[in-house]
Amino acid sequence: MKNYQILINLLITLTMISVSNIAEAARILELTGEVTIKRKDNQDFLPAAKGMIIQYGDLIKLSKTAKVKVRCANKKIKPLLPGDISGLNNICPGNRTTDPRVGSIFAELLDGSYQYQTEIMSDQPILIWPSIKDADSYQVKITVEEEIIWKKLVNDTNIIYNGSAFRPKVPYVLSVTTSNDNSPFYQLRLNRVSFFIQDTIQQEIDDIMAVDVSEEAKALMLVDVYVNQNQQLYLDALKTLESIVKTESKTPIIHRLLGDMYLYLGKIEAAKTQYLQSLELAKSRENIEEIAASQTGLASVAVINQQLETAKTLLSQAQENYKRSGKLSDADLVQGYLSLIDN
Repeated sequence: MKNYQILINLLITLTMISVSNIAEAARILELTGEVTIKRKDNQDFLPAAKGMIIQYGDLIKLSKTAKVKVRCANKKIKPLLPGDISGLNNICPGNRTTDPRVGSIFAELLDGSYQYQTEIMSDQPILIWPSIKDADSYQVKITVEEEIIWKKLVNDTNIIYNGSAFRPKVPYVLSVTTSNDNSPFYQLRLNRVSFFIQDTIQQEIDDIMAVDVSEEAKALMLVDVYVNQNQQLYLDALKTLESIVKTESKTPIIHRLLGDMYLYLGKIEAAKTQYLQSLELAKSRENIEEIAASQTGLASVAVINQQLETAKTLLSQAQENYKRSGKLSDADLVQGYLSLIDN
């Protein structure tokens, strides 16, 4: 059982890495025309896609009619010109790499103590939880060290919190029960960011909203702010991505990132729906890296649902696709998960 829980947490780790690794590179925000990318560990140029991350050692090549905008780790947006063949040193000179895998929760993920959690900035966040079949209502409570400070009876799977303002460094917990059971089927830790950090984040958000790029590009930049090495603002990222998906976005990474947010917050079936949508879109565009990322997300769902053979099949497929794309470090991570299942 312990190995099973560790496997779930390691799979969540991989999706967290895929969100946060913009810290070590640059992200493609907009793309028109024929654009290809050659990964450091690959000999071939493969089609590039919106949302893709450019890392050190990669080369991106534009046709004579193509245009690309990328966002560097220093938050500057750089246009690439038709006919360019560039590496990250040329695109974002002075960039410094960091390793997003050195996260403060890694030890918790390994020992199976991971809990659903999110940071919040708003005093009235929208709280969400998974649905339970045949439940006609939900009892929602916010507790601090087991003392109830707010509760509501709700007929839906979300509600806007309207209690007293959240304070930093206070251990808030959202607990949800059904009318038929007094034991919570869902719990989420809520951590209020400091007001100084909130001001810094808000300035970044304001700067992004003022940039002349598409709404999808803004959403990708916002998610990079909300979910990175230092921040876990999953509810804010979720809200941003849901608003883009409602416009019938056909960009695979938008759906896959939304699946990741649902996974982090424990809405497993919603995560599966988005991963399947991402996979379908990625296949139609021959986006090998997003195919692999979507398959890894679906493997996470399969493990949580105790469908281990399905998870192994999906992970094997993801591993081969990561190898084809040249992302060998991700292929190695997936091999670790396969080995854990077999043990």
